[in-house]
Amino acid sequence: AVVRAALVAADAVDDGGGSCVQSAIRIVAAATRDAMLRRCVLSNKTGFTPTGATRFRRDVDAVRACFAPYLRRADNYLGPLTECGVLLNLDSSDARALVAAVDAELRAAAASAGVRGTEPNPALGKAEAGAALERLREAHGVHRLTASQVARVLSKRSDAGRGGP
Repeated sequence: AVVRAALVAADAVDDGGGSCVQSAIRIVAAATRDAMLRRCVLSNKTGFTPTGATRFRRDVDAVRACFAPYLRRADNYLGPLTECGVLLNLDSSDARALVAAVDAELRAAAASAGVRGTEPNPALGKAEAGAALERLREAHGVHRLTASQVARVLSKRSDAGRGGP
């Protein structure tokens, strides 16, 4: 409580620039985000069960609550983790639809880049694949993660049909 009060007081001092405390907190928040994204989600070899996905979302909420008093926009730093929590907790049918849209978008992008062995879905052009993915991203509030990151996160679900337990 004393440290918290000192940090809030130090941050309230307007010295014409960003405070050292605020800068340090931003650095710690970004490092926390990167470490959790890499170690807890993307490097997770066993995948997420529904219970594990719920726990992850609660952990992200707790981390955000720790930073919220010190960062005016904690989601600017922790947003990708929040999006991982959303993806891991999607209804199975929504997750499968998003997997299909991401796969179509990545296939279309690879085919247009001339990558051998990639065939775009003949029913969807690159624009249609991108539009379908954007509609799903908008519906679920997933804007910060790239298409390949979305695919990797979804592949960690035990029920998405792309790996996991």
